[in-house]
Amino acid sequence: MSVISKTSWLSAQDLLDQVFDLPEEEQNTYIENACAGNPKMKQTILELLDAEKRSPSLLNEPVNHFLNAFHATQAQEHNCKLGFDAGPTTIGAFELKEELGRGGMGVVYRGERVQGDFEQTVAIKLLYNNGCNRALSERFKREQQMLASLDHPNVAKLFDGGITEDGHAYLIMEFVDGLAIDAYCDKWQLGLEARLRLIQQVAAAVDFAHRHFIVHRDLKPSNILVKHDGSIKLLDFGIAKLIDESPQMELTQGFGIPMTPEYAAPEQLLNQPVSIASDVYQLGLVSYLIVTGKSAHSNARHSIVTLVKQVCQKLPPLPSSVVTRHSNLSRALKGDVDAIVLKMLQLEPQQRYSSMATVQQDISAWFQHKPLVARRATWAYLAGRALRRHWQVAAVVTVLLMGLGSYTTSSIWQARALARAYAVSQVQQAKAERVSSFLVNIFMAADPNVSGLETVSARQLLENGEQRITEELQQVPGVRNHMLNILAQIWQRQGDYAHAQQTLEKAQQAAIISRKTVTPEYAKTLSLLGINHMFTGGNELAKAFAQQGVDIYNYLHSQQGFTENDEYAYLLLLKAQVLNAEGAFDKTESLVEKVIALLEANSTPNNEYLTYAYSELAVIQHMLGKFTAARANMSLAANLQKQLTGENHTYYTTLITNLAILYRDAEEFEQAEQLAREALRIHESIFGADHVLSLHSKRTTAVILHRQGKLAEAEKLLRELVAFEETIEQTVAYDSLPTQLRLGEVLRDRGKHTDARQQFEELLTRLAEHKTNALYGRALTELAKSEMLQGNNARAFELYDHALFFLENQGIFKTVAELGKARVLYHQGNYDESRELANAVMHKRQAVFEPGHSWVIESELAVGLADYYSNHREGAIQLLTSAAEKAGKNPGFTFGTNRQLLALANSTLNL
Repeated sequence: MSVISKTSWLSAQDLLDQVFDLPEEEQNTYIENACAGNPKMKQTILELLDAEKRSPSLLNEPVNHFLNAFHATQAQEHNCKLGFDAGPTTIGAFELKEELGRGGMGVVYRGERVQGDFEQTVAIKLLYNNGCNRALSERFKREQQMLASLDHPNVAKLFDGGITEDGHAYLIMEFVDGLAIDAYCDKWQLGLEARLRLIQQVAAAVDFAHRHFIVHRDLKPSNILVKHDGSIKLLDFGIAKLIDESPQMELTQGFGIPMTPEYAAPEQLLNQPVSIASDVYQLGLVSYLIVTGKSAHSNARHSIVTLVKQVCQKLPPLPSSVVTRHSNLSRALKGDVDAIVLKMLQLEPQQRYSSMATVQQDISAWFQHKPLVARRATWAYLAGRALRRHWQVAAVVTVLLMGLGSYTTSSIWQARALARAYAVSQVQQAKAERVSSFLVNIFMAADPNVSGLETVSARQLLENGEQRITEELQQVPGVRNHMLNILAQIWQRQGDYAHAQQTLEKAQQAAIISRKTVTPEYAKTLSLLGINHMFTGGNELAKAFAQQGVDIYNYLHSQQGFTENDEYAYLLLLKAQVLNAEGAFDKTESLVEKVIALLEANSTPNNEYLTYAYSELAVIQHMLGKFTAARANMSLAANLQKQLTGENHTYYTTLITNLAILYRDAEEFEQAEQLAREALRIHESIFGADHVLSLHSKRTTAVILHRQGKLAEAEKLLRELVAFEETIEQTVAYDSLPTQLRLGEVLRDRGKHTDARQQFEELLTRLAEHKTNALYGRALTELAKSEMLQGNNARAFELYDHALFFLENQGIFKTVAELGKARVLYHQGNYDESRELANAVMHKRQAVFEPGHSWVIESELAVGLADYYSNHREGAIQLLTSAAEKAGKNPGFTFGTNRQLLALANSTLNL
């Protein structure tokens, strides 16, 4: 059809409105009578009516697809080609392979690198021959700029972009091997909790884009892929729109209306301003689909008009009402999940969640059985508001007519809103300084290092203080958010991470409402949320929040001249801690060294952040096998902390507990046991026996006893711990699983194989949902040792091989499974392979440990035995003799698999 003017459309709108209200069999007659004497009007109405009838197959495609015929016509008029019949076959270092997808703007191909010394698969997006359409070319360039600004683990990365010699614009992007989110949920038959976790990931990724002033505007299942590891990747910001882009840029929309009708928000269908709330609505539609398996508007998909009428006039039915009644799923959805999804799907943008962060907050509240923001909304609103009379007209104009109206007004309004949101009131800040100082003193009095954990007045001070912050500091949001961060940190120090999470989410919500989201304080809130998610096992959210905190400060540094001060260093340190939880130690060592350099350059020596940094660096170096450097840095951290707080303080005792572990792994057991018992004494005197730090110190002491061969004492202590842990609520404050692992190890080394196997198998069952956890790999390794001790070598080999997959990022500690595998190969008579693997382990360990360390001795014995039976006997005898002599002086060879190994070596030497 031809493009009609606004004047012509206004003349036709009343007639079209009447036509849409008639039964289909009466429409043609009505048009004939109404348009008598006006053939042009008749032709216009008939074309629009025909377009509406042909719409069903297009509802789940981008609106640009409606316009392909129009594009073709325009291309012919301009003597241009549409498509790539004569397009490039290579772009840069990449060769174009098969087509992956086609849209209104262009085609996406799989690309393979054909230049360079490595292989790489990418996705290459080509714009339809854009020499014919300058507007589309400009939009494509904007897409490239926007994608380049989005560096997030859940957003597909942009590698390169440009224009080919023959005028094709292109983007080279990350190739994502995954399934659409709905297909992934169905394939793996995910439960409701797992589906909501995926929604949280999507919300975090889109929230990141929003903080970079980008609205996606086309969230739908095909743009949300889930990889094999369960992480999501958000695709196609090609129709996204910068929130603060200029009116001039907004006028270059060309032929495309950026949305997909079936996943469009009401304001998109009505040609009204698009905002963050539009993405919230679209995520609501996606969420509805994946929690129920049905589209929110499934009964309106037969035509555009019916779809838009339903979308714009009423809410979809409750998710719990569209699944099988009386089913477990219906009961699980009823109430809170219904409220969360429908909160996203409110008709008016201002009635939806204010941000993707609040979506995450409510889902987290559901997991934690807390009150929801969505349930506090008025349910009288659910009926929706009445739309203006000509809703059909607005819908059809938006979907079918190109260039009818601009968004200039909304763009100006949004720019002004952002300016107001990010303004800081120095006057209010100054007035609140006394309040801040007063409340800090109250909270410090509640710190367990001052008053102890169980002091009732201290906990009351915390709770009352939180209420005062919320109610009395609303007019000074900067101070309020600062105080909430302090309060959250104290909850963390008390080991109450659940309460800390609640407080941080309150700080996050308060910052969003007050539009204080581009501030150092908000950056700190997000980073602390990252730490909390790290302790609850939400690694993807932890990384996203920690990175967002650093991103905000980097933005402030580059755009507003903020200095890289102590608070910035602290954010980097929190990010390092989150990455360390995933085993990314090779990446974080340099990051923490940067933090230390920054702190030492800007701070006094007695800076508490500096003790954190040296402690974290020691942990990283320990995991990388740099044991001497790790002990030196942990000792330095402990001494700095002692100068700040004295010895009777939990910060100091935490550091000496860590130092005890370092001495334990260096097999300096006397020093290790002394430090661990001293930390335990102080922790119990401050907190009592059932606090996180007390339990951790007790477990550390038990492991040191085990390593010294004091097996009966270690078993007694660990059994007491396990019995107590079964009586307490398992929260983020304490992870009891390592205790079960340690008890299994001691039972195995005491020859109680049945009890040991039960401990390991129960632990593996409990860890089954978190197989990326290194603890899962350790449990497999220890079970494999039990099987090897009992002669079940085939089973042991399988377990060791499986464990290596989960220990990939565990540095020198990975060699435990590697050497175990080598020893099984020896028992199976495969001496050459055993020799090769054991030799590699031996060299790794000799580079890290002292010659008398049990790990070095163990690997030398394994190499010597394999050498002897693979006809390298002269060297083998010498190596076995030396290693056996050292083993006789090491308590680690008086029990377990090492005792078995030493017996084999002595038997061989006596041949």
